[in-house]
Amino acid sequence: MCGDQGYETLTNERDTANMKTITKVFIVSNPSGLCGRASAYVCRALQKFKSDIIVENLSNGVKACDKSILSILALKAPKGSQIKTTIVGSDCEEAMRSLDELFSGDAFLEI
Repeated sequence: MCGDQGYETLTNERDTANMKTITKVFIVSNPSGLCGRASAYVCRALQKFKSDIIVENLSNGVKACDKSILSILALKAPKGSQIKTTIVGSDCEEAMRSLDELFSGDAFLEI
């Protein structure tokens, strides 16, 4: 998890002036929310990218600024939660596409 200070530390470690930033809000549609399995899918999708990724549950203000399953679980995001995702870096478009596929498809649906 990170607060505003954690985000500043994360982005100040590199020169972000020349890096692209993308922000998008996703709605959690999985009946179980961002449970362990869904969080694992998110982490697996994000770990292959170099970009910095900040994820925030807009319902409770909790932020995650790394790509670990514990941080994603700490968002406490039940079904219907709005998840704001900000990605900064050279591969941010690919990273956002990867998340878009997860949240817009049926990857999270319980079997």
